[in-house]
Amino acid sequence: MRLSNRVRRRRHGLGAAVVLILGWSLLVADDLRAQEQAGRIAGRLQHEDGTAIGGVSLLLNDTGTTAITDRRGEFSFPNVPPGKYSLTLVLGENTTTIADVTVAAGATTRVDETLDWEQGFSEQLIVAAPSRRLERIVDAPGAVTTVPPLEIARRASHAQLPKLLEFTPGVELAQSGVYDFNLNTRGFNSSLNRRVATLVDGRDPSIPFLMSQDWSALPFPLDEVDSLEFVRGPSAALYGPNASSGVLNMTTKAPRDSQGGQVRLTLGQLETVNLDLRWARRIDDRWFFKLIGGVRRNDQFTVSRRGAAEYSRPCGPGVTRDCLPQEVVPFRRSDDRVFLGAGRLDGYLGQGMMLTVEGGIANTAGPVLQTGIGRVQVLDVRRPWARVNLNGARFNVLAAYTGRHAPEQLSLASGTNLALDDHRIQWEGQTNRSFADDRLRLVVGATAVTESVDSYDAALGRQTLLFEPVRANRQAVFGQADWNAARRLKLVAAGRVDFSSLHDPQFSPKASAVYSITPDQTLRLTYNQAFQVPNYSELFLQVDAAPPANLSALEAVCRPFNVSCGFGPTRVLALGNSDLLLEKIETWEFGYKAVLAGRAFVTVDVFRSAASNFVTDLLPQLGTALGRVNPSFGPWQPPSGLPEPAAATIRALAPPILSNNVDGSTILAAASYTNFGRVRARGVDLGVNYYPSSRWRASFSYSWFGFDIDDQLSGFESLLLPNTPEHAFSAGGGYERAPFNVALGLRWVDDFRWGVGPFQGDVKRYTTVDLTANYDVGRRVTLGLNVANLFDDKHWETFGGDILRRRALGSLQFKW
Repeated sequence: MRLSNRVRRRRHGLGAAVVLILGWSLLVADDLRAQEQAGRIAGRLQHEDGTAIGGVSLLLNDTGTTAITDRRGEFSFPNVPPGKYSLTLVLGENTTTIADVTVAAGATTRVDETLDWEQGFSEQLIVAAPSRRLERIVDAPGAVTTVPPLEIARRASHAQLPKLLEFTPGVELAQSGVYDFNLNTRGFNSSLNRRVATLVDGRDPSIPFLMSQDWSALPFPLDEVDSLEFVRGPSAALYGPNASSGVLNMTTKAPRDSQGGQVRLTLGQLETVNLDLRWARRIDDRWFFKLIGGVRRNDQFTVSRRGAAEYSRPCGPGVTRDCLPQEVVPFRRSDDRVFLGAGRLDGYLGQGMMLTVEGGIANTAGPVLQTGIGRVQVLDVRRPWARVNLNGARFNVLAAYTGRHAPEQLSLASGTNLALDDHRIQWEGQTNRSFADDRLRLVVGATAVTESVDSYDAALGRQTLLFEPVRANRQAVFGQADWNAARRLKLVAAGRVDFSSLHDPQFSPKASAVYSITPDQTLRLTYNQAFQVPNYSELFLQVDAAPPANLSALEAVCRPFNVSCGFGPTRVLALGNSDLLLEKIETWEFGYKAVLAGRAFVTVDVFRSAASNFVTDLLPQLGTALGRVNPSFGPWQPPSGLPEPAAATIRALAPPILSNNVDGSTILAAASYTNFGRVRARGVDLGVNYYPSSRWRASFSYSWFGFDIDDQLSGFESLLLPNTPEHAFSAGGGYERAPFNVALGLRWVDDFRWGVGPFQGDVKRYTTVDLTANYDVGRRVTLGLNVANLFDDKHWETFGGDILRRRALGSLQFKW
């Protein structure tokens, strides 16, 4: 049986996709008809200098419908029956009423107001990711962190997006190279981590084959990010598989809100030269466009491991743990080069609808990545992408394409080229409704995804990562209901059903109760179930784990029987396991959020979770407590005509991992994946942001994590590791007084054990300090300084990763 037969067996998902698309078309058509019969109120609230006022609560009197201004100060009330209304606006202790707001059928009534209200930091804490709709962070039914756009812009010159989160509560950030990051939360981190679903304007930019992120190929400069939200905890009820730990949700700036031009040049250590450009402008009153581009070049922290180890010791005969695996080929290049370019067109179509069409490409060459089969150098990767989005006040429809063409990726452990072409086509629709005077709000949606993976290398004449190409599809329906059951109690229920050609249908529920002690203090109790689908590597991998072994001597046993056994250079393979079960996780979580005295934002989150059918990293096929890890690749079976005594002689002489591939050819099955029992985890995340004045700010976070493995097997404690420190904390502070700002951040991580594939060893505790400073030279020019690891604490954050050192960057930014 071929490995991808599992994909071909389940075709029910195609029928489900048709049903989802038809159903969604009817919902959108119904919404558009409703808008033709009703009117709409929309507007923007701003200060006298034109800056937006976000976080203002608005009440549409007579209907009881509420809204909240977003980060751009904008709001809307869709599907308003014709008539005359009044609006009540509330921001902290400020309140005002706007009377005589007249709504006509099929028309939009604008309410644009300039207010002298002072906006505190708490009013800016609004999020959308936990519920897929805008709400105050204290009311959100989940543990969520947001990074303000101003802070993103001040730190954008380093071009390393995960570092924007390194000082926030509950984040597990393990850096292996300049662009090699593993971003996680709630334990069980890994190289090429994929437990946190990442979205950019609703598009999934992950590598389809691995479902992990390629942080070097993000198609925009960091200060193009308008909002960045990190949801901790299982989120499959709204986001589906591969959100078993959390969600990183980003939206980028619209051309209308970022008109003008900007160029930034960054120079610094590691021979860094970064150039970022943006130009956005108005075409007419309805259409706006934006062009962005970037070029990056830098050396690496990475050094060769051919007969050497920069720390620990080299692996060798009899030494397989607490050592660095040796590599058979050197790097092809010693620097990283990245090029990115994109364009976006926005059209405002009336009735609150906006159409976005955008696309671009990112090219990467040079980064060395830590993987489960050893280190891999990316030599030529092109990542085209495109997105079309139609957004209305009550609906959103998205179509997106993500591709990855990688003709050259060098495995340093085997010397083999790992060619890979994979593509994803994604469709999603979402609508929201409110009932019972806005006490009940519903969000429902549907999604469909098709993915294809092919690792054929024309130079080799065969697949390099798979046995044969794989194509799969998945669909889902999801929904969430928010019910204001009492004045202080909000109940939330969500659920999602996923269909896929890779697994049977799965249901993921979520329930949450949010109790408001005061308007700015809430308690939350949440229950979540989620699941993780093995990626294409875990299911279908066939890759060289080492150079071929010469077994030609064994052919002498077959020759007297006039049988060709095909012994010779024999591939040593790491193999996927097509019989892997879905990993399941359920979590109970208690949370407290509070804005205290208008100056401090405090969060406390306590969780307990249980994961079953845990998917391991690559393990040796033989030699662990699990016995033969992948039974599909059993002891070698001889060709027809070879007597059993001769076959037994070959098995006795050959390595015990001698096996047959799915086509009967001879291989050495070196490593594979499997499921293991039940893992229980628990932890606490604490965060404090304090603003003693408009000029000063301080922050602190602390995380504790613990775990147990049920049904423990002897020796397995060294194979299944959370790759997470028991204790970690961060602290930081900043000062700003125009035209200058400066910030320091400190992160301390306790020592812990790291085990992923061939990398098994200790990560020693480390402390890093980052410095950021900016100075505005007039209105158009800004000088910036960004120093990572200020005191040059030489350390590694994953065993097998690079030794990280200080990296100081200076930037010059010009706007027009």
